[in-house]
Amino acid sequence: MLVALAVAAGKQRTDVTAALSALFLVGLAGEIDMLRALGLRHIPVALATAETDAPMTRSRYCKEVVPVPPWWSEPERSVDALIDWAATKDHKPVLFYDGDHDLVAISRARERLA
Repeated sequence: MLVALAVAAGKQRTDVTAALSALFLVGLAGEIDMLRALGLRHIPVALATAETDAPMTRSRYCKEVVPVPPWWSEPERSVDALIDWAATKDHKPVLFYDGDHDLVAISRARERLA
């Protein structure tokens, strides 16, 4: 599964928008639509994935790749990897997800992710 993490940054953005970060979880095949939508809004995107060679990681909108274990087999470790990544950022990321496995893992870890 892929996870997209985006950090808003733009020359004409307000301070509030510039402080935004987003985390987007997508399935194995990848959802290029969300990646493109964020990128077209000048929001750099980082993808967290167990498949570091997935086609989405080569998109012009993908600014960072964060390796995570598979959501369906190691949901706790996947959440840990996201928390570790987010701790290196100046602002808390906003979470977007696309699959059932990541939804369940995120839901169960919602207090840790808050």
